[in-house]
Amino acid sequence: MSSSSLYGEGDLVLSHFNPGIVAASYLASLCGCLLTIELLHRRGTALGNLRSWLETLGCATAMGLVGIWCMHFIGNRAIVLANGDSRMQLVYNSGYTTLSVFLPIIGLTLAFSAAEYPSKSKVLHWCALICTGTFAGLSVVGMHYIGNFGISNYTLQYVPRFLAASIIIAVGDCLLVLILFYTLRERWISSWWKRLLCAAFLAGGVSAMHFTASTKCQYYLRGYNGSGAIRARNTQVAVAGALSGLAGVIVIGVLFFTRHRRQILKTRSQKVMLACAMFDPDGRILVTTEGVLPAREITDKYQHRTFSEDFDTAHPVFQWIFRVTRYWPSVSDQIPHMKGHLAAHNADSDEDSKPVSSASSAQYDPDTYSDYSIIFRERFCCAAATLAAAMNLPTEPHRGAL
Repeated sequence: MSSSSLYGEGDLVLSHFNPGIVAASYLASLCGCLLTIELLHRRGTALGNLRSWLETLGCATAMGLVGIWCMHFIGNRAIVLANGDSRMQLVYNSGYTTLSVFLPIIGLTLAFSAAEYPSKSKVLHWCALICTGTFAGLSVVGMHYIGNFGISNYTLQYVPRFLAASIIIAVGDCLLVLILFYTLRERWISSWWKRLLCAAFLAGGVSAMHFTASTKCQYYLRGYNGSGAIRARNTQVAVAGALSGLAGVIVIGVLFFTRHRRQILKTRSQKVMLACAMFDPDGRILVTTEGVLPAREITDKYQHRTFSEDFDTAHPVFQWIFRVTRYWPSVSDQIPHMKGHLAAHNADSDEDSKPVSSASSAQYDPDTYSDYSIIFRERFCCAAATLAAAMNLPTEPHRGAL
């Protein structure tokens, strides 16, 4: 006799958790939360332009869709009813399932926007962080209960103390993790393992909330599943698993890209670079996500005229550079011509690996040295223009120095 024959409509159906699927649901949430933390770590810090809002939406989608939604439906698959009879497992209404996708994304967009809102007041800053954690926690809670409200073949009855505990866990975990992240992320630029721990705790809160709410939850049967409902249920979990896997692949790609960038920065440290130092009113310096100053390469090395020559503040080329940086309009109109001259020069010879003429003449021949000096100055001006454009700094002649 099958287990389904033991139950009629309105009966309480016994349930238990599958430990393997519980672990899989946590890994799904971890992939989404880790991707979210990495995106938050690399995004801009000021709202107000389209790119910033798209970055915020991307972070909210990574956590809302993968870290919460995928975890929820994989986690609900861990709830085994009636000893696993496929006709008695949880199936969902498509309308509520769709709503449960957008609800956490909207809530998390508001949460991350609050955290990034610029404010000079410490009180407002902390209020914004508290709103961030609260909105994020309520997004987790809302997605869970809206998703479960869409269960079409059972009526669910929650235990009040576990329901309250699930809300406290979600909001408390998001408050703790996100406040910690936003407060210390400037110190975590090179500490990937700290970001991993942050994501692990965030995923732990999402999973703990889910299974706390499901503890001792009672399921009263409404009706048996047909073949179509069973297939839709399997499709839902397959989609959730695929999205979680995609998030994991993206995280691995980010790690490889970060390693590649670190190698580039290591190589740059041996070259002649132009860097830009910018400070905010609190005296903090602007750095990239790798923790270095925004910079552009000028050349591999400066070719000296003699062995005893040093490229220091007394060098005529350095003094020329200093004058140019104090009055950028003196050369800004010549940048297109400089780029054309450098392109023609590079087409004739590989200047990065050898000087304009031979190595000996570059060191001792004044005429050759003068030619190289011009090339170096043009490289400096082009690097400065590129850096200014990347940082949205004005270079128009009427705006003054760079």
